[in-house]
Amino acid sequence: AILGAAYNGLTAVLAQRAMMTGRLGALISAAIYVPAIVSALAGGWLSENVPASTTFTICALLMFAVGSLGIWRPVAVFGRHNLARVRTIDESVPVAVWRLLSHRPFIPAAILMGLWQIMPGWGTPLVFHLTNTLKLSETQVGVVQAYYPFCMAAAGLAYVPLCGRFRLGPLLWVSMILGIIVAPSALLMHDYSSAIAIQILVGVVWGVGN
Repeated sequence: AILGAAYNGLTAVLAQRAMMTGRLGALISAAIYVPAIVSALAGGWLSENVPASTTFTICALLMFAVGSLGIWRPVAVFGRHNLARVRTIDESVPVAVWRLLSHRPFIPAAILMGLWQIMPGWGTPLVFHLTNTLKLSETQVGVVQAYYPFCMAAAGLAYVPLCGRFRLGPLLWVSMILGIIVAPSALLMHDYSSAIAIQILVGVVWGVGN
C-alpha cells in the first residue's frame, strides 16, 4: 500500500506537469493490466501442470526481479533536478492528514472510490464459483480471469479519446450507472462460455469507470 501510494503520487505529479492526467492515467492502467493477463493465463496453466512448490518458487523469483527494479536508476526519479521542480510542504503527518480531511473535494471523492471498490461476489468467491460450482479446470479459470484485465486495458485505451471529447461529469455518471447495472452479472455465469462473456462485459464497463 505504501509503495502504491508513492507510485500514484509520482504519477500524479508527472501527469499534472504534462497536463495530461486523463490520458496518462488511462495509459498506465492499460499497461498495468498486461501483467495481469499474462499471470492469469500462466497461473491457470501452472496450477494444473506444475507442482505447487515449483509455482511458489517461480513467484518468489518474479517478486525478487520486481524488487530489483527499485534500485535501477533511482536518480532518474528522485534526483535533485527532478525533485526541485516538485513543490513540497514541510509538515508533520497529523497536520498533513488534517489538511487532507479538511479539503472539501476529498470527502466525496473518497466516498465515491470506497463505494466503487465494493464488489461482493467477485474476487475469491468468483474463483470458488468457477471451480466448485461450474467445475472448470484450472486452465479454464485462468482464461476466464484473463479476459477481465484484457477488456479493462482495452477500455482504458478507449478512454484516451473519450476524455478528450467529453466532459468528466457525463463520463462519470454514465460509467457509474453502467457499473452498478453490471455488478450482479456474475450470477449469470452458468458455464465456460457465459463466464467469458460476462468477464468481457464487466471488463469493458468497469475499465471505463476506473
